[in-house]
Amino acid sequence: MRYCEDIGITADAASRLFVYYGIASCVARLISGRLCDFQKVNTFYVYQVAELVVGTSILAVTMATSYVHLIVFVVIYGFCDGLFITTLNVLVITCVRPLKVPVALGWQLQVTSLFLASGSPIAGTLSELLVLKTLRWLPIVLRSHAR
Repeated sequence: MRYCEDIGITADAASRLFVYYGIASCVARLISGRLCDFQKVNTFYVYQVAELVVGTSILAVTMATSYVHLIVFVVIYGFCDGLFITTLNVLVITCVRPLKVPVALGWQLQVTSLFLASGSPIAGTLSELLVLKTLRWLPIVLRSHAR
């Protein structure tokens, strides 16, 4: 939300991005579930491509200057998130013996939820610390250039 406000997008318009994210994620989960049913499709490669696209899109979103750019990012990110969630579950189910599937899914969900729940607070804290550190050094840099 703060990034949207920084580039001049209203909070109302920014909140609509979550709708686009949810729709894209839902569609991707349906598509990837069917895609993983095919024998010729390697689920691990689908998982890797989704993660590669997510990483690339996160790097590219820093160059977004309009609402359309953010819509494109959110749709791509949501679609890849849907691919990630579905293919991760399929990979866990297929890499263990049938008797171990409940335990494997439990561990996978527990570990994944730990990082999903802690990622945003850690990123926000780091962002605030970096902003504060940057603001602390800004007067010194400006004074040195003024001489």
